[in-house]
Amino acid sequence: MNHILNRALTYIVLITASMGTVACSKFNAADSGSWLKNQNLSISDIRDDDGGDDPGPVDEARYQSFGVQATNGGELVVDGQKFSNLDGLRSYRLQVGQSVDISVRPNSGWRFLGFLSDGACREQGTIVPDYPMNCIAYFEQIPVEPGPVLRRVGVKALAGGMIQTGSLTFGPYNAIQYFNLEQGTPFILNVIPDAGYEFAGFSDGSCRNGSATVVPASNIDCIASFRIVPQTPRRILTIVVGFEPGGSVTTSEGGTTRTWTQKSVAVGTSITGSVAPDAGFLYAGVTAASDPLCGANFVMPDRDVMCVALFQRQ
Repeated sequence: MNHILNRALTYIVLITASMGTVACSKFNAADSGSWLKNQNLSISDIRDDDGGDDPGPVDEARYQSFGVQATNGGELVVDGQKFSNLDGLRSYRLQVGQSVDISVRPNSGWRFLGFLSDGACREQGTIVPDYPMNCIAYFEQIPVEPGPVLRRVGVKALAGGMIQTGSLTFGPYNAIQYFNLEQGTPFILNVIPDAGYEFAGFSDGSCRNGSATVVPASNIDCIASFRIVPQTPRRILTIVVGFEPGGSVTTSEGGTTRTWTQKSVAVGTSITGSVAPDAGFLYAGVTAASDPLCGANFVMPDRDVMCVALFQRQ
């Protein structure tokens, strides 16, 4: 490539010579068939091919115009010279039959789309321009596939129990633990109440105990709370075998006794019983000191109950 005539972004200047003046025509890069107005330049404004100071007569038939440009996203390398979008459109005079080596180099994250307006240009190789041409390399950014959407999930147990996820277990002494999980994926939380406590619920309705919790489209905190299990009142059940043992008494809560026994029983518990006289004895019922509920199955009331069973000889 020889003398640079014009660095305009839009037009390539083609040079013709006639009688000591040069007629210059502007060539529209966007329309290879459009010729616009002429301008006259002095022959001294250009140099002859031999590089001498004396331009001498110019044989326009010996030359072709050749324009190069790279848009944003890469470089166009012509005979070892690099052109980027910062250079704009560069125009050169080539001798007819002169070859040039051309290659396209996209930047990282970009790809080559093709050349504008001239199919003779090559992405890689040698070309011989035999008519006025432009090689304008176009690039586009490679679309980046979106990665997974992560959401923050906080996990904590308050006083009264623990919470488990996978192999990790956290108690009330642990600060809230945060995990970055992909939106839409399930994870498992298991709540473990302490003795005397029961699970009261999570701070966020999206959280689940013992089943899959699906990570929602926002950050969540799964804080497990606990409450004390309400205590059922308990009362004392006393079973006594009368003054002359002659058999045994068995109850569902007190077991079997031939003398006497006491048992703490929750209010509302069903009590069943039976008697077994020894040989030569008969069951004579309960004493007057016994609770009115004695002598049949009953439900433990909210009071202590004593049953005294009597046996007598036959």
